[in-house]
Amino acid sequence: MSGTAEEYLRAAQFLREKDDFLLMTHIHPDGDALGSTLGLAAVLAKIGKRCTVVHEEAMPRRFSFLPGIDRVHSVAECDRRFRTAVSLDCADRERIGTAVELLDEGAELLNIDHHATNDRFGSLNLVDVGASATCQIVCELARLLGVPLAGDVAVCLYTGLFTDTGGFRYGNTTSAVHRLAAEMIDLGLNPYPIADRAVEMLTLTQVRLLAGALAELRTGAGGLVAYIPVSFRLLQETGASVEDTQELVNYARNLEGVEVGLMFREEEPGRVKVSLRSKYTVDVSKIAARFGGGGHLRAAGCTVEGSLDRVVQRVLDAVEEEVGRG
Repeated sequence: MSGTAEEYLRAAQFLREKDDFLLMTHIHPDGDALGSTLGLAAVLAKIGKRCTVVHEEAMPRRFSFLPGIDRVHSVAECDRRFRTAVSLDCADRERIGTAVELLDEGAELLNIDHHATNDRFGSLNLVDVGASATCQIVCELARLLGVPLAGDVAVCLYTGLFTDTGGFRYGNTTSAVHRLAAEMIDLGLNPYPIADRAVEMLTLTQVRLLAGALAELRTGAGGLVAYIPVSFRLLQETGASVEDTQELVNYARNLEGVEVGLMFREEEPGRVKVSLRSKYTVDVSKIAARFGGGGHLRAAGCTVEGSLDRVVQRVLDAVEEEVGRG
């Protein structure tokens, strides 16, 4: 863990001394975003604190099993401002979306994250780039606050650990993560339903999208790069949502011999979301940063303006340049 003991203690003190928190995470939330946010909400409830979780989007169906997800408020529903807030798993303030507009002028904001590209936008920052997931950071805060990793707390935090490590398969999986998972299981957590709901289960829409997307899979750089373009038209034809595309990039990454896998999702004509994943040598966060994005060494993303074909070519050129240096 690279966050200092002092930073953890300051964050724990903030949570212990303050009350009536606004909890926020990034747009298009994944398992770590929701797991850390709802996990912290459960931790705060255990120590008698009030909090409100707000997000601008509807919650992903995949994570409907998470305790507290039915109590997430939309921004439109919230008619008040907050003096105290926590953002989780957000590398920059813009990633929070419109929920940030609920902060009162001069509000105190604790920024909890594990992305190396985090720009320390909070009035107090706990950014631990050595953590495998933001949920791992919340686990440590729970310890400092005297809250066991059990019950609803464990369900939420295990979900983030599991999803952000690819089911404990990615290079960011550490012995510390395994020890946390083991501790939760020893305290009564059943891990199978989480894996089933968060990763294994597919809807018919997702299967149809997968069939159409894999038909477009292409390779480059002598087989070291694989990519999947997902057109706006394909999304409309299959009725797929952003949530349905989340795992597509791994089909490109997991192809034998591939170092970098990419997924290009045309969110609307002229705007493309790019997801990048690598296996061993390429720092995809550097590539994403060239296009205004960011992320981790092996997992990153960016949004690029332009036609789908043009964006694919621009990003592929940058990727192949990095692969050629490896």
